[in-house]
Order: sequence, then structure tokens, then C-alpha cells
Amino acid sequence: MNLPHSFSDFCGHKIHRLGIGTGRLASLGAGYSANDALRLLEAAAEIGVNLIDTADTYGSADCEKLLGKLIRRFNDHFLIATKTGYPFCDFPGPLGLLNQFGKKTISRMGAKPCFNADYVRKSIDGSLRRLRRERLDFFFLHDPASPVWEDDSLRRVIEQAKAAGKIHHFGISTSNRELHQIASEDPLIELLQMPLNPGQAPPRDHRLPVLANHVFGAGSYLKDGMELTLRIEAVARTYGKSASHILIAYAAAQPGVRCVLSGTGRAEHLKSNAEAVHLDLPDDVLNSLQITLPTTS
Repeated sequence: MNLPHSFSDFCGHKIHRLGIGTGRLASLGAGYSANDALRLLEAAAEIGVNLIDTADTYGSADCEKLLGKLIRRFNDHFLIATKTGYPFCDFPGPLGLLNQFGKKTISRMGAKPCFNADYVRKSIDGSLRRLRRERLDFFFLHDPASPVWEDDSLRRVIEQAKAAGKIHHFGISTSNRELHQIASEDPLIELLQMPLNPGQAPPRDHRLPVLANHVFGAGSYLKDGMELTLRIEAVARTYGKSASHILIAYAAAQPGVRCVLSGTGRAEHLKSNAEAVHLDLPDDVLNSLQITLPTTS
């Protein structure tokens, strides 16, 4: 049964406070099959999880293509967030089997992120085609190193895409706190995606709703013997939860957070993590988990 506080308002949409992160869902070597992905979405629909976060570079276009095939089975249950900026390959037809190898090759050759107007315009159309959607519910620039969206030509592309109904809401996905502040003062930006964990707390003076990712600190906070690991484990024992649950609850409690992404390809993992959004940690416990670590800018 879904409790009322399982959901939040995100840019006018009612979304579950846990979302699906798909960074490895279609990646070679991750060990997830198409059946695993289908079971994941079935479990999500069953418990009310309705936001899927992806990117054109995940699986080098293969993740968007996989989701495009599967989400059609669920009518309009799922909202889709996708991102662009990182280089990838999307070969046509049977050559698509080489997408992920091609992505690795161009990365080794020094391909850089791109945010020029023409590239972003084509990216929007490419994501719509692969996802088999008429509209992208949430569209992000993926880790821009500077406020690239201030370029007039790129702003026009975003504004035109919104006017044409191709994207509904526009934001940036980055760990750069300076860019968060700049974005919060720009009327074009409607939402932020950012890492949120005990080493990367959110800025408290921005106006935008937040989609939280990297809640486990890319695994760095769950290493044996680390001081923070010991704190998390102590809190987990107190509440009878897992360390992962505590980190999800920590992220969900931060200012502005509307949804916390759970990166998984396993239905049982998603169901377990969904329990964490019901866990309300008091301020003293949240403060005990906060540490200061170097952040990526």
C-alpha cells in the first residue's frame, strides 16, 4: 500500500519519492537482461514508483532504446527524465550492437562533452525517437562545466522545444554548487539534479526542486572501517534498517528534494529501497551523518 507521504509534487507532477536510476541498466557487463528490466518496471508500477531517470549516453543510447520498448506496456504510468552532453555512439540498424564499443573508442580519443545549440536540438529529437515518446517530461544538460545555457542560441533551442511540446521541464544535472546557485536565479531553469549524500549536502538557498542522485556516494561511504560507515551502521542498527536505507532517508530529508534515485536493475532491490522513503530521521541523526568531503566542481 502506498502511503500519502510516499509522493511529492515535482514541477506540478505527482511523483513517488523514490525514482529509478538507469545508469547501468543496459550497460555491457552490468549483468541485467531485458527481462530484468521488465520485472523492474513491473515492480515499480506495482508500488507506485513512476519516475525513470536516464541519459542518451547510458549504454551509449541502448538504455533509452530499451526503455522505449518497455514503457509502452505501462500506458502513461512513467514520467521520463533524460540528459544530454556526454559523447556517445548511436549507430543505425544492426550496427547498433557496436554502440558501447564505439563510445569507449571515442572517449579514449578524447571526445569532450558538447552543449552547443545544434547538438542539443538533435539530442532532444534523438531521445524522443529512442524513447518512442512525443514529449520528454524532464530534460537536463548533463554535467555542464559552466553556465552554457546562458548562450542565446541554446536558450532559443530550449524555448522552442518547450513551445513545440518536445520537452516539458528543463534543468541541469551537476555536482557543481556554484552552477546550482547560478541556475536558481535563471527563469529558464526549472529543476536541478545533484548528488546528495553525507559528503555532498545541498545548498540551502536555492529555489528549485531537486532530483537526488549518487546517494551512496558512488559506494565510497560503505567501506569497512570508515568513520562515516560506522556512524551509518550505528543508525541502521537503531532503526532496524540497512545502511542503504539510511542513506536514502538522509537524501530524502534534505531541503528541496522531491525524489531520490535508486540505481538498480533488480525488482527486489527497488522494492526494498522504496521502504526507506517512509523513514523520518530526526535532525540530530541527520546532523550526525553530515561530514565535509572534497566535492567535484
